[in-house]
Amino acid sequence: NAGKRESYYHPARMYVFISFIFFLLLAILSRDDLKKNMVKAVFDDEEGTEEAISDSTRSMVDSIKTVNKKSDNSDFTIVGDYKSRKSYDSAQAVLPIEKRHGWLIKSLVLRSIEINEKYEGKSKEFINDFRDAFFDNFSKVLFWLLPFFALLLKLLYVRRDYFYSEHLVFSIYYYNFFYFAGSLQVIANSIPILAWSTTIIGFWIVLYLLFAMKRMYKQSWRKTILKYTLFFFSFFVLVGIGIAISAFVIFLAI
Repeated sequence: NAGKRESYYHPARMYVFISFIFFLLLAILSRDDLKKNMVKAVFDDEEGTEEAISDSTRSMVDSIKTVNKKSDNSDFTIVGDYKSRKSYDSAQAVLPIEKRHGWLIKSLVLRSIEINEKYEGKSKEFINDFRDAFFDNFSKVLFWLLPFFALLLKLLYVRRDYFYSEHLVFSIYYYNFFYFAGSLQVIANSIPILAWSTTIIGFWIVLYLLFAMKRMYKQSWRKTILKYTLFFFSFFVLVGIGIAISAFVIFLAI
């Protein structure tokens, strides 16, 4: 039995190893390209810029374009109409008490003013700092979503005789595959002659979960495809929420 146990890799240990490799490769091979694409898309108005960036980069660029929407690099503003805390306090003071900002809105506005002052005339530096912080937090977002990945499976297969821990182990195995395939995708994307294969790997990552669910839970293809579709969209809603929370945390800490 001991020999048999040793023939299988420990999924949790593999998770630590393969996720480290994935984010290391992402930092080494992809971060510079992403930086160039983001800066070019935000500050360069030449025709064809939008076509030059990938879909995954475009969504981040769109959110950051607001930084440069009303001004050039010398007049940085991220949000709001207040140049200083003094101007904000003065504007609030003339309002009736019931129309003044509550503590949450006030805190966000004051934080925005601090960022505006910190990065005044440094729009590109703000984008670089935000990008670095986003990458640093993305691994944490995926990690914290792992229990929810398993929870969604538990809800979809609530009538099946599986413990939550079994769904969690399945989730870790899929995460390991995701990081492995993602590492291959990052490597392929950095080699021009292999760039075409990134699309194939992307489909492989998406479809692998479908076949894994079919094999694990042994239901009909019809039920499996239905549950896979529900899971796919539900989890990506959670991913969106996770990214939004991460962006908010970065906003508070940057």
